[in-house]
Amino acid sequence: MRGSRMGDKPQGTIKERLSALQAQQRRQERRRRIAVIGVSVTGVGALAAAVTVFWLEDRARTSLDAVQTVNVTQRNHTSKPVTYPQAPPVGSDHSPAWQNCGVYTDPIRNENAVHSQEHGAVWVAYRPGLPKEQLDMLLDQARGRDFVLLSPYPGLSSAVALNSWGKQLKLDSADDPRLPVFLRTNINGSGTPEPGATCTGGVGEPSA
Repeated sequence: MRGSRMGDKPQGTIKERLSALQAQQRRQERRRRIAVIGVSVTGVGALAAAVTVFWLEDRARTSLDAVQTVNVTQRNHTSKPVTYPQAPPVGSDHSPAWQNCGVYTDPIRNENAVHSQEHGAVWVAYRPGLPKEQLDMLLDQARGRDFVLLSPYPGLSSAVALNSWGKQLKLDSADDPRLPVFLRTNINGSGTPEPGATCTGGVGEPSA
């Protein structure tokens, strides 16, 4: 009987080693795929988290939670001066004549502006002496827009005050991102006592 020569390996052993090598390669490939999936999921998660943070920050900057809401119970016409609890006012008794909406370079009467608010107008009042770049921002928001009054308001406690019927928001700057949001929300907003009424044909000659 011929013996095995030195160095020869049994056939079974070679197959076992080949099978083991293939199994190891499959395990490495699975680990590689899992690692790639993990990195992909992590990337997607990081992107989603970044988008969420941006959305929350933007929502906080444009939130109208700071708007003061006033329950206005009177809205009679009167030719007499009215003492209002807010400055600028956001409703109550007012002049029979409304202020024509538009841009004014001089102060306007409270009583006329309140009547415009009753018709759905937002009164954007600003402190006299506001820097030109700030005033230009307000003009950009007011020009070409119906149902907006823009005028200086002597003695205003903030740089800008946004006033509609029953609502007021005071701002430290004209570039506050809440300004256009307030306008969109409150021009002829849900609290307008006389929706559909006009903001022309009253008193005053706006410059724009």
